[in-house]
Amino acid sequence: MTATQTTDPGSDPSDASGPTAAERVVRAAPALLAIVFFVAFSALVLSHRERMIEPDPYAYRASIAALENGDLTLDQQQYDALSTQLQQTSLGGGIAQWRQNSNGAWVSEKNPGYPFLAVAFDEIGAMRLAPLFYGALACLALWFGARRWLGRWGGTFAVGAYCSTTVGMVMAWRSFMPTFTDASLVAAGLGLLIWTALAVDRRRAHRVLIGALAFFALALGVFVRYTNVTVLAVAAAFALLICLQRRWGLGWRALPWMALGAIVPLLASLAYNAAVFSGPFSTGYRSSDVKFTLSAISGNWKVMPKNLWEAMPIFVLGLIAVVVLFVMQIVLAVRARRAPEPVATEASDRPTEAGPIDRRIADRWIGALLALSWAAVWGTYALYEWTARMGGAGGGRGGPPGMGAMAGGFAGGMSQPTYSIVRFYLPALGA
Repeated sequence: MTATQTTDPGSDPSDASGPTAAERVVRAAPALLAIVFFVAFSALVLSHRERMIEPDPYAYRASIAALENGDLTLDQQQYDALSTQLQQTSLGGGIAQWRQNSNGAWVSEKNPGYPFLAVAFDEIGAMRLAPLFYGALACLALWFGARRWLGRWGGTFAVGAYCSTTVGMVMAWRSFMPTFTDASLVAAGLGLLIWTALAVDRRRAHRVLIGALAFFALALGVFVRYTNVTVLAVAAAFALLICLQRRWGLGWRALPWMALGAIVPLLASLAYNAAVFSGPFSTGYRSSDVKFTLSAISGNWKVMPKNLWEAMPIFVLGLIAVVVLFVMQIVLAVRARRAPEPVATEASDRPTEAGPIDRRIADRWIGALLALSWAAVWGTYALYEWTARMGGAGGGRGGPPGMGAMAGGFAGGMSQPTYSIVRFYLPALGA
């Protein structure tokens, strides 16, 4: 046999030609539309001049500037010098929400992850691209995960949904805030994990590598915001279950390799806390600042639905999707009992021979992963006293003038109170 082929002199050359230009456009349409969604999102974000509108970004900006100088903590002289330096920048202001340890060192109260992820962008003068970079990674992972699960246009819908919320645009606009970045890391991790589970036609080594990257992204999300550990826990339980079932073609040996992806960010978080605060599980917040209690549920239940509808209406589609998936699973289970399918043989039950995962099983497992990840974020912040208190008071931290105008440029004028309390729920957007 030869690697070349001869052409019949009497044949029409067009018969052997590839797809036409129109066919290529049709094939590329889902990807092109997804790119348009993200480009439009980025253009809207960058069209507004950044402003520092509450204490939080001043804290993160100071951490990023300190990291550029190679410092995790500051002595009094360094603190005063950095505060003066930051006051002279175009954004103004000094340092906020830092505190002094018992040894006199100044440290930020905030979770440590985001400054490490953003410092390189600030050093090259492209700080506003930091959240958009991680948003692009999220969209890429959502594209592949949703396309693998939902089909040709699934990735396009996922990217469009992720880029469509007002609160997402507002948080991506605020480059010294970590919220859009940690939400993007959660989205990236879930998208990659879905691909890992469903790509039974790919080599196991490739799937394990992508699974490790999924857990790396999710653990980075924890490094940026500690409460994302609830989503990481859901993902870990999902990975454990699919690795122990033969139909997914991964096997239990894939578990430790996938878990390795989460080790570095988690250890980095513990090491930072041990070095800067009083121990690996300590934080910069006082216990009175951050409280999660059952008594906060009623207050959050009164204020959150309206605010979520105003800032993140895509959550309604999420609720509908959960209900539809649940009802479909019940209907399919009833039908299966009435007309049971033939029992698969041992050979056909092997992942390499059985082909793609049955659609009903995929819907059941992926739907459960996303619904539980979503519920993990919502359940956590339903217990958060601060949002219940601020929502009930009709105000939020900072309350700066111009916030409503900024959000209005995106989608009808989201108020500062709404933005302040809804932003905690943004990681759920990835699910």
